[in-house]
Amino acid sequence: MVLLPLVSTLWWAYQRRERALSELAQVKTLLQHIALANRDWLPVGVLPPAHLQQTQALLHTLTDGMRAYFLPPRFYSTEFPYAGLKLKMMKIAQERAKIMRRITNAFHQLARSSEVLRSAGLGDAQLAQLADWNFQLHLSFERMANIKEYRTPQGIRALSRCYVSLLIPIFFGPYYASLHYGVGTAFAVIFAILMNLGTVGVLHTAMALEDPFDNQGLDGVYVDESLYEAEQAIFFSEELLEPVTHTKADSILTHHQGNSMKGESKLHQSRDANVTVGDSVNELPHSNTDVEAPPHH
Repeated sequence: MVLLPLVSTLWWAYQRRERALSELAQVKTLLQHIALANRDWLPVGVLPPAHLQQTQALLHTLTDGMRAYFLPPRFYSTEFPYAGLKLKMMKIAQERAKIMRRITNAFHQLARSSEVLRSAGLGDAQLAQLADWNFQLHLSFERMANIKEYRTPQGIRALSRCYVSLLIPIFFGPYYASLHYGVGTAFAVIFAILMNLGTVGVLHTAMALEDPFDNQGLDGVYVDESLYEAEQAIFFSEELLEPVTHTKADSILTHHQGNSMKGESKLHQSRDANVTVGDSVNELPHSNTDVEAPPHH
């Protein structure tokens, strides 16, 4: 009964974290599939030349808005620097509403962009699939927003704090004192310290996961890195997707495998005179639309 509120608080906190990870994985997957659908579901040349770039820009607006929405702390954070100052709290609430409007507007534009695919001749089944992906993406974002804005059950959290700060020291104090007569003073002191450290540690672990997106705890959800990976997948390079043809060096490499040292020297000469497949892949130009990598946490 003593540890039940603490265990419940910790269980609720980790359940929120696991749900956040699940929704974030779905967001990454849907962003990539929506970009691929706008690129591959119709033949090349049917869509307007700027349609893919516009879709990529909309998806980047979503990822950038999600990053700006999830990373800042909220009012309930115990370390929030402006807690209690109404003016600062109102300012942050206005910023949050502004970011939410930008994200919602990007979802609306993404839904309207499917009309371009309809005009280009995309089938109704594929349009319905794309609309369902847009809906699932919006739903996953709203679920993550609920995890960001709402805390674990306040009653259980308050009861846990009451147990740790008041009930456990009062009711376990006589028990610790009785250990002095039974097993000795040293064991009684060490047991009391370890018991207190354990209960306080469990409570602080749960409190650190109140906001799993703030990147402050060891077990937090690093949404910045995940969204960066999604952006890199969205802004793919068409040139990197073209099949690479085998060069003369490949046939020389295959012909001289297993030969003597003389054959190996010829192979090195052929590599100097020709460009291998690996070199040709490394020399391919990278996409100009890559975004800057986020700082490492």
